[in-house]
Amino acid sequence: MTNQKHLWSAARIAALLLFLPAAGFGGEPAAKDNFPQPITDARSMLDRCGVDAGQLNRLLDGRPIGDDETEPLLRVLFALRKFDLVDLERHWARKDLDLKELVEQSDFLRGQAFAVEGQVAEIKPAQPLPEVVERFELPRYYRCDFVLKENQQPAAVWVETVPKAWQKGGRIDARAGFCGLFMKLCSED
Repeated sequence: MTNQKHLWSAARIAALLLFLPAAGFGGEPAAKDNFPQPITDARSMLDRCGVDAGQLNRLLDGRPIGDDETEPLLRVLFALRKFDLVDLERHWARKDLDLKELVEQSDFLRGQAFAVEGQVAEIKPAQPLPEVVERFELPRYYRCDFVLKENQQPAAVWVETVPKAWQKGGRIDARAGFCGLFMKLCSED
């Protein structure tokens, strides 16, 4: 009986070892494709967070943000929670926003980080539908009408939070700066 007990224990240990990855114990090395690609910029971080090129390609340049583009933008807001702000600000955010380059290479630059300064002109709070609140854990977000410091170009900035004094929304004339991800060109000019 004790002999059978030892055999059963040895069989369980052998069965457990069979399910361990071969690379862990001197077997064949794991395939390179099984390892995630390194995160080198904001776009690769978005991809790691489940916002891939297919989602970003739903954002169409040359027109205002449409209802069909809200979901990809909310996915980006949701993914940004997982970003390390130090990486975003120090390593990934470009300080040289060149509008000509942005227009000429918008598809390539979509999802890339930029640090910008300017003026917040207006805050528009948005209350998502209950299913959106639950899905993205996002009870509200804000659209900020922003004017870039360098060339007075208007920009729409979507954020999850704003200072408490701005939460009601409305006209605001305040200097501001942020690190954000470029998503799309909202007009032809």
